[in-house]
Amino acid sequence: MYRRIRERYQWKGIKEDVHNYVRRCEKCQEQKLVRIKTREPMVITDTPSEFFHKVAIDTVGPLCKTTEENMHILTMQCQFSKFCIAVPIPNIKAIIVADAFTRYLFAQHGVPRIILSDRGRSLKNKLLLELSEIYQFILNTTTAYHPQSNGSLEWSHSVLTDFLRNKASCKQD
Repeated sequence: MYRRIRERYQWKGIKEDVHNYVRRCEKCQEQKLVRIKTREPMVITDTPSEFFHKVAIDTVGPLCKTTEENMHILTMQCQFSKFCIAVPIPNIKAIIVADAFTRYLFAQHGVPRIILSDRGRSLKNKLLLELSEIYQFILNTTTAYHPQSNGSLEWSHSVLTDFLRNKASCKQD
């Protein structure tokens, strides 16, 4: 924050003033993302060979309700290009998630060969298993309590939620 303010303003003691302001700002402290570096060994993963061959999916929320009554975001990320689709949805019921898949992923980019999700109920349910049989894609899940298995999408969530908390109004879709 100091660097951004310093680009436009200058006064004696600016660094200390900004530091003190941020330290006392409740919102700043709540939203501060603390990254802990781990020294885990690198793991070789299968890299898709084409766009939308393998797609990672997850949900973000609940967030503040928008004017369109949405409180969650369904995210879908191509594991080849890292292109991310974020769809606002009112809840994470299976029928809502399945509808968003078909309209925003399958209809626009085709059916992926593999879909990777965490073990959340909204993404691991009977309806999605039936969709996988109908559309003939493989539904894989990450290791329990190990979000690093879906690291690139989790990183996208971090960027998305930081933006929403700091820049966006609660009444936008």
